[in-house]
Amino acid sequence: MSFEVVGEHNLRGIVRGDTWNGVPSIAITVNEAPPVIPASSARMQFRRDPDDGLVALDLSTDDDSIVIEDAANWEFSIPSVTPFPLGNGVWYYDFETIDTSGNKRTYFKGTITVQRDTTR
Repeated sequence: MSFEVVGEHNLRGIVRGDTWNGVPSIAITVNEAPPVIPASSARMQFRRDPDDGLVALDLSTDDDSIVIEDAANWEFSIPSVTPFPLGNGVWYYDFETIDTSGNKRTYFKGTITVQRDTTR
């Protein structure tokens, strides 16, 4: 994935309880180049509704559930999650970053659909 402006990216759906393969490569660009100030952290939260105060899943560079692969080039990855802990339905997320100067920016957001499983 590569983004030049705040964008929307809906993640591929998953069956409830399965392993989510994460996102192997995220590259953020502005005007066809990475932001000038290096990245220092990132966070991705999943909620049933974007206005809901309850965070169902929180991924972050603080716990290595998001990895900064190259801070200067704004390259990230998200490792797989086993089992993916969200229940069936549509979940909303956004990807928030902070650069080394403390500037916070959300570059993309979207949804993931979790389908009900039959085998339990």
